[in-house]
Amino acid sequence: MSVREAFHTSTGAQQAHEEWWRGAESTDGPLRQPRRLYPDQFFMPGSTVKLITISGAWHALGPDHRFTTPVNAVGVRNGSTLTGNLALVAQGDLTMGGRTKPDGSVDFTPIDHTYADDVPGATLTPEDPLAGLDEIAHQVRDSGITTVDGDVVIDARLFTPPELNPQPTPLIINDNVIDLPTGPNPDGKLPASYTGDPRVAAFVSPPYREYAKLILNVSHNLGANLALCNMAVNRGSSNCFDGFPVVHDFLSQTAKVDPTQFQLADGRGDVPVDRVTPTGLNQLLAYWLRTPDADAFRTSLPILGVSGTGALFCTTDCPAKGKVFAKPGTIIGFDQLNQQFAINAQTFAGYLEADDGHLYTFFVGVNGAAVPNIQGFFDVNDDVDEIAVILQQEACREDAAHRSDHKPVL
Repeated sequence: MSVREAFHTSTGAQQAHEEWWRGAESTDGPLRQPRRLYPDQFFMPGSTVKLITISGAWHALGPDHRFTTPVNAVGVRNGSTLTGNLALVAQGDLTMGGRTKPDGSVDFTPIDHTYADDVPGATLTPEDPLAGLDEIAHQVRDSGITTVDGDVVIDARLFTPPELNPQPTPLIINDNVIDLPTGPNPDGKLPASYTGDPRVAAFVSPPYREYAKLILNVSHNLGANLALCNMAVNRGSSNCFDGFPVVHDFLSQTAKVDPTQFQLADGRGDVPVDRVTPTGLNQLLAYWLRTPDADAFRTSLPILGVSGTGALFCTTDCPAKGKVFAKPGTIIGFDQLNQQFAINAQTFAGYLEADDGHLYTFFVGVNGAAVPNIQGFFDVNDDVDEIAVILQQEACREDAAHRSDHKPVL
């Protein structure tokens, strides 16, 4: 069955107001123009926007970047007693050790607990969400301080929490499911600087590539918005929206992708402004394959039938299992007027691996669909995944038949 035949026989007939795009392109050598639908048209992307945000953060921060959250003793030491305050200086660490496994990697499940209010089947990871704070407490004690005649103060001056949903903050514990009071200079107890105030503890995060993998695999909305703040701080700004020029510069100067192929107003892909073109996403994905981080970036994506949100489809008797590395995106709401579900966006973008390891970039998406019930949404989601499976199989056939001229799929 061809991709086009599979598309038109997918669950739920295509309606006149629906728009679909699908296509895949070879990533090296001379290309012939693939047969595509609407390659340069703006689509509502959903969480495929995270490919753009995290690409910018990966490049700006570096995959090996670690966040170091220090604690300074502000006051006077007399033996084991500090008369003054302990200041924990927040650094925009996404997990503060709350998901770190013994091997140093960051844990996640196919349906993250941050989606517990929206999606059935959300599960917790077994790690202690307070692990980072516990480690800091042990370090403070090991420094010789056992009594504090004062307060433990959170210094959250790193950046101003932006008007984004969810709202990133300089200190995040358990994905901010646990409320922790923070504020700039509470009661005037924070010094202008910590010169002369000894560091008595510091928590060091896993490398950023682990956070990128978490954000992309579970579609971690808070982490994607936080990435804007991380980029802004890295450039010397406390305004998280200054992360957008970092992304713009990365696209135009490094990836050589026209930034006007995208429209963004958040990091997660959930505001009306957000738009992408299939061409733009394919070009961005192709950029990574020309870099030393090609494998690391690709394997940070959900893997169909194996990891993250990709583990929910293609689980048994599926020829593309482990061969599709891609980020899904969803925008769905309930249409009260017509008493049906409106699927504003269901998208899927990433890489297809042929049998010989050759890689193809692809994007599949639908905007403007409507279904009578939630099962209809799951059916559309399965259709998008199934088209990706068929594209991967087409890639294998095309690769075997035309590897010499790098012919694109479709």
